[in-house]
Amino acid sequence: MNYISNIYTIYNYHRLSSIDYNTIKLLVQLLVHFHKITKFADRKTNNMKTKATASIILDPVSKANKRALKLQVTYNRRSDRKSLGGSIKISQEDYLKRNKAYKEAFEEIRPKFQRAQNIIDELGENFTWESFRAAWKDEAWGRKKIAGKYTNRTIRELYDEYFCTENKTFSPDTKEIYYILVQWIEQFNSNTKLHDITVDYLHKLTKYIKEQSFQRRNKETTDTTIAIYMRGLRAVYNFAIDKGYVDKSKYPFGRNKYKLASRKSANIALTEEEFQLFIQATPQNYKEKLGYNFFFLSYALDGLNLADIIRIKNRDITTDNKLIVGRWKIRNTLTDEETQEKTLMDIALYVLKEYGTIDPSQPNKYVLRFLDDVEDEDIEQQDIKKKNLNKNINKGIKSICERIGIKPFSLYSARHTYATHGINNGIPIEIMSRNLLHTNIITTQGYIDRISNSNQIKNNELKEKKLQSFKKL
Repeated sequence: MNYISNIYTIYNYHRLSSIDYNTIKLLVQLLVHFHKITKFADRKTNNMKTKATASIILDPVSKANKRALKLQVTYNRRSDRKSLGGSIKISQEDYLKRNKAYKEAFEEIRPKFQRAQNIIDELGENFTWESFRAAWKDEAWGRKKIAGKYTNRTIRELYDEYFCTENKTFSPDTKEIYYILVQWIEQFNSNTKLHDITVDYLHKLTKYIKEQSFQRRNKETTDTTIAIYMRGLRAVYNFAIDKGYVDKSKYPFGRNKYKLASRKSANIALTEEEFQLFIQATPQNYKEKLGYNFFFLSYALDGLNLADIIRIKNRDITTDNKLIVGRWKIRNTLTDEETQEKTLMDIALYVLKEYGTIDPSQPNKYVLRFLDDVEDEDIEQQDIKKKNLNKNINKGIKSICERIGIKPFSLYSARHTYATHGINNGIPIEIMSRNLLHTNIITTQGYIDRISNSNQIKNNELKEKKLQSFKKL
């Protein structure tokens, strides 16, 4: 019988009996007192079952403007704080707002925080302060316990966790490429676990992929393509090491282990002759015009990728026809130094207006109409729209190529063609790397298909000369 019904029963008993009022009052007071004791005991019992938690706090002792971040572990209303390194300090304002300064500081201490969380998860209901402190002091003990728990997970489970917990926004294309290898692994050995991924296993898996792909389509999967798949597995394996699921000594990639095939630059840049034949061609239908216009739009914008072109917004275009642009593919780590101001030539302005509207009064609106009905946050739908557009552009380019008698190429060739032509005409590779928005000059070197020595010509002058034959239809 609960507290309210007890009082109600006493009330009715008093009403129907001859017990005096003071006696009833005393009984009620005793019942209230008993209820308080019971409630406190229940709360204490519940607290005893509370799971330990880890959190990041500002040093409560320091009075400085910027204070050190501390790891706080709480269990049964008792807290214990651990130092995370005195050099990591932020202000209280940054801490409360969880802004960029806080996120950068947290990234530095994430491994220690995650290790504490892993130890708590491993200990579970057996958590005691003594066992936690022993694990925290002895890193080998903690990692061994955690690794033993997680090495029996399937590769698909590990991939799923990677995409759920990594602080990045992955495009559907990236996920698709990652999971292609998961499908191959499941076909090769459906029971593959993390501890099975060894150097020998990876060599056997590579051989299996080549043999099976040849049987299915009479064409062997290249080492370069397999390397693309394996880079995903390498990223997930590094994730597992960071989490403490596997020891770093088991890492199967690298020198004298399983080595990924290096990326070979495909010779996809147009020759001078092919470029001239293509620019002088006259598109015959909508798709040919689409392919023609977007190829030279990309070329005029220093080989800008379609993913970057379709996401140009009105706010990115200045009043003096300059375009402020960065790479969409590195948007998660983009800094001001990795954006660039490009001059919008007449050809670029013509194509942008042909397929969209430049309207400064709507700064957050896309210039091109292809993403008009898609929300900024809907990356998956944006990628679908981009894929469909790219498909139609390439169909148009292929149609023109077949008609004028040159080897078909894709829109991506505009980027390689721009880079190769620029280097051939004396543009320093450092400048070219900057124009292509590469974060590493080694990437730019891979773009250079045909290099010849010529006099140096400034970038915009070169493009003006190259695009003189462009037809505004």
